[in-house]
Amino acid sequence: MKPISPSQLCTFSFSEAAQYWLEIKKLHARKPRTIEMYEWYIRKLEKSFAGMLLSQIHIGHILEYQRQRRAAVGPSCVNHEVNTLAQILNHADLWDLIKKHYKPLPLPNWTPPKVLTEEEEERFFRVASRNPDWSVAYWAVSLTNNTSAMGIELRHLQLRHLFLDVEPYTIHIPDGKVKNEFRARVVPLNEVALKQVGRIVKRARQMGAHGPDHYIFPYRIKRGCYDVTRPASPYFIRSAFRAMRKATGLDWLQPRNFRNQVITKLFEKGTPDETIISIAGHQSIRMSRYYSRIRISAKAEALNAICPAPRKPGWFGVEKNQHC
Repeated sequence: MKPISPSQLCTFSFSEAAQYWLEIKKLHARKPRTIEMYEWYIRKLEKSFAGMLLSQIHIGHILEYQRQRRAAVGPSCVNHEVNTLAQILNHADLWDLIKKHYKPLPLPNWTPPKVLTEEEEERFFRVASRNPDWSVAYWAVSLTNNTSAMGIELRHLQLRHLFLDVEPYTIHIPDGKVKNEFRARVVPLNEVALKQVGRIVKRARQMGAHGPDHYIFPYRIKRGCYDVTRPASPYFIRSAFRAMRKATGLDWLQPRNFRNQVITKLFEKGTPDETIISIAGHQSIRMSRYYSRIRISAKAEALNAICPAPRKPGWFGVEKNQHC
């Protein structure tokens, strides 16, 4: 890569400067996932800045970008995209002229994702399991609901990450594609998870997955044609999941909610803190509790359990221990 000075970078178009900056990032990034996200942000930025010289970008352009993108995505996503732009501009010594006028979009007060009630969870999986067109999406979210593994963790599972010969059966979440160093973990498979893994592997083998580096969710090239050497697209269950959600009337539901679901159920069952941390791949129990929302029914059951049973009426027909 030819060395380029900040003054030279100023004369580049945004697209040229972004690619040069990205190559430098690749030298220092620890996780491939980081580069994937930067590539995604740059693709979005190029829709507005591709034809501009880097030196032409000013605060007015950024404010307009915030306004337009905010209509399509959340403020956190917009802030990440503009942060990428800021890093590119900073590499050309252009950001200092802009940053004193720039403010990131305010983020809403964060609340943990909703969880399904027992009735909603049973209804969702009952309906989802009946339609063969939804099989892959059903297996994937069911696996999340029983292991906490989701999204990029599932897509990048290869046959070598499955240990199904010796009990307890486990899956190993690799560290190459996870969100952070704590998310690489070993998760035992309960009865439901083992059943879904069996179905997923059977499908993968029918598509040609036999080597240890072949993916259990292969990349779809076209209808009926898959590349087992590449992981599935990030959107591989999107259409089916939307249909499942509509059929069950759970309009708010997202695949990520099932990770929160399993963490919540573990808390409700009184699972030791260290075990929850290990299953979820969290840095601390504070993080696990942050993402968990104990269902109100479980809280009610817990409080009712500490209430002593009323005794038989006394001599005067008045029950004792009425403090409950």
